[in-house]
Amino acid sequence: MILREIKRMVAAKRRRGVTLVELVVTMTTISVIALAVGTVIIYLWQEFLYIPRQLTVTQAGAAMLEEMIEGSASSQGLRFANRITAATPSRVVYTYGYPVSSDSHTVTLRWDSATGGIYRSVDTGSEARVPYYAASVKVLSKTVPAGIFLLYKDNGVPWTAGTDLPASIRRIKVNLTVVTGSGAFSAYEGSITLTSGVEIHQ
Repeated sequence: MILREIKRMVAAKRRRGVTLVELVVTMTTISVIALAVGTVIIYLWQEFLYIPRQLTVTQAGAAMLEEMIEGSASSQGLRFANRITAATPSRVVYTYGYPVSSDSHTVTLRWDSATGGIYRSVDTGSEARVPYYAASVKVLSKTVPAGIFLLYKDNGVPWTAGTDLPASIRRIKVNLTVVTGSGAFSAYEGSITLTSGVEIHQ
């Protein structure tokens, strides 16, 4: 008889369903799990769009600095300049090689604020983008006046265009902010700021 009563109580409890507390705990657990999974999915999606663009600006920016400072197969870079003939914050003209022989070449490096590109011309040749594959990125200026070149005289004194002679330039600092699109992470765009400098012996 006692056994029959226990079986009846167990069967009644099974038919009763879930309590309100059990329902609330279950719903809370499911909500927390869904929130965590959703956050991870959103983060992975942002990274999936952002990382390739960030890699693009990092590679393009490093290549720009390398070609401007060290040079390329077509010309020597600023490190090998023996004379600065003209300079502004957005344009530097220099020569390298032996001054009185056919080995002397004149190179112009120019930042174009409209296109965001850096262009190089050698002697009387046409301009080419630096590097040639960097059309998908642009360079922004973060300095005043606008430009990518910070020019200095002896002892780190800033060089002033229109006042100081180009021959007094002793150091050039190149400051690049390379971006894709707007450069904003919220728009999944890449952005990097790179700086390098070189002593000029003239």
